[in-house]
Amino acid sequence: MKKNLLCLYAVVLLILPTLSAAEADTLVCYDASDFSPYTIRSYTLSYGQLWLRDAYLSNIDYFGRNLSLEVTNLFVVKPSLYLRNINSVAYGNTVNLPATAAMSYLGGELGLGVGYRWSNRRASILIGGLPSVDLALKSNSRNVNNTASLDAMLTLWLDAEATFHKRWGRVVFGLSDHLRTAIVGGMFVPEYGALYYEYTTRKLDEALHFASFHNRLAIRNRLEFTVMWKGIIFKLQHSLNLQAWHANNLSFATLQHNVGGGLVVYLRNFTPKY
Repeated sequence: MKKNLLCLYAVVLLILPTLSAAEADTLVCYDASDFSPYTIRSYTLSYGQLWLRDAYLSNIDYFGRNLSLEVTNLFVVKPSLYLRNINSVAYGNTVNLPATAAMSYLGGELGLGVGYRWSNRRASILIGGLPSVDLALKSNSRNVNNTASLDAMLTLWLDAEATFHKRWGRVVFGLSDHLRTAIVGGMFVPEYGALYYEYTTRKLDEALHFASFHNRLAIRNRLEFTVMWKGIIFKLQHSLNLQAWHANNLSFATLQHNVGGGLVVYLRNFTPKY
């Protein structure tokens, strides 16, 4: 009996340090004095559905596919302060339901924001503001008078993200959701029937508009699942970009619904999440 108790005691002594290390790895918060600034860079290539509505070019909707490339940078300057940079470009081709005309799309976004950050070893929450510039060029194959249309917007987004991480052996799994919604901004919308070259000699008073909830709806959401193994971080992403706006008796809308994947890179110093 005594021998069995000694064996059991020895097993407990061997297991206890392992359990303590696992608990410390997932539960203990970081000491702010040990913090070192770092940068998270993400590359994502995605493909999916594209829906376009442009009353300047056509009075019916267009449906098709698009390919998008996005590069983002998250600069964690302090434990409670972050900067975020977003760069994206997308190309798509669509047709109307009668299949009588095609509309091509080339657009992109450039943004830089700042916000508050809270985190521990298991989760992080970010909330702040992100100003961005959105540009898109659309062309219609059947419109002889107005062959192209330009979307130009300056937007202040509410920027929010929640991330959760879990270590399983040598592999770290992550799940995050990044949501943005437009608050205020400005946009360029041409007058119905006006040609773009005419704005080189006429005032832009009727083409520049204040944008907010009364004339624009804009939501961007990005759901990501990441896996880190042997220092390499892979991710799968589902993204949604819904924007609808109206002015000058014209209505416009863009919907991108994409699925893709990419890589995540930690660029400098200590990596607190892993």
